[in-house]
Amino acid sequence: DPVREREAVTYAIQVKNQGDFEPVSGTVTVTFSDSIKPIAVGGDAQGTINGQTVTFPRTTLEPGKDTNLSITAEGASIGPGRAVMNFSADFLNDPIINQEATNVY
Repeated sequence: DPVREREAVTYAIQVKNQGDFEPVSGTVTVTFSDSIKPIAVGGDAQGTINGQTVTFPRTTLEPGKDTNLSITAEGASIGPGRAVMNFSADFLNDPIINQEATNVY
């Protein structure tokens, strides 16, 4: 969805452990392009902001349950923006990647 420059927008992230037996731990990292600036984090796990990157380290996913995370960001400069989420864990050979486009006007 489009967002105005200096206007806040919230990115809701839902990660689910589709297994039935064991909890799994992983790291959720979201990197924003320069036109979108992360300003706050929330949800079921503690996150940190370091420049354009938000990290939720060692997020535990209980079997069959969702973990809900949120990032509040603002339009920093006019143009196309992108948020790229990576979920990595020891049991994955490659991270799970998802992208969201946001146009700043």
